[in-house]
Amino acid sequence: MAERFTVVDQENIHYKGLFDIAQLGKAIETWARTKGYDKRIVRDEEHIYKDHKYIHMWWEPYKKITDYVKFEVRIWVYINNITQVEKDIDGVKTKFNKGDIDITIDGFLITDYEHRWEQKPMYFFLRTLFDKFVYRLEISKYVSLLKDHAMELKAEISSFLNLYRFY
Repeated sequence: MAERFTVVDQENIHYKGLFDIAQLGKAIETWARTKGYDKRIVRDEEHIYKDHKYIHMWWEPYKKITDYVKFEVRIWVYINNITQVEKDIDGVKTKFNKGDIDITIDGFLITDYEHRWEQKPMYFFLRTLFDKFVYRLEISKYVSLLKDHAMELKAEISSFLNLYRFY
């Protein structure tokens, strides 16, 4: 069985105010593309009520580093009380969304994701020795790289949302 190590655990972003949902999604996709992650959308729900909307998105971009190590970043996006607002910016009416955003970012390092070292008990034993003594320094480099990627994503989303505070 592939081992999943939690590297980044529940880094949260809270925002209340104006934003653009489509641009938020594009910002996350741009980050994933520039870092070499493949996009995987697990859940994308929208609930429409009489006076507001609720959106729940769950994305899991992943990146295969080697044949043995894979990064997975889990992004939970909850947007509550979404209403549409028109603002006059330099004489042009622009539509924005207004609501409460909660984003949670988790980062996982997955080893032996292709299940090659689990076919026989001897392989599993050798994998354990290999992980513990030989590949330990390599894994620690990957842990710090994944942590950097997740923190960069958090900073990217935070700075993107903070741009809308000035409208």
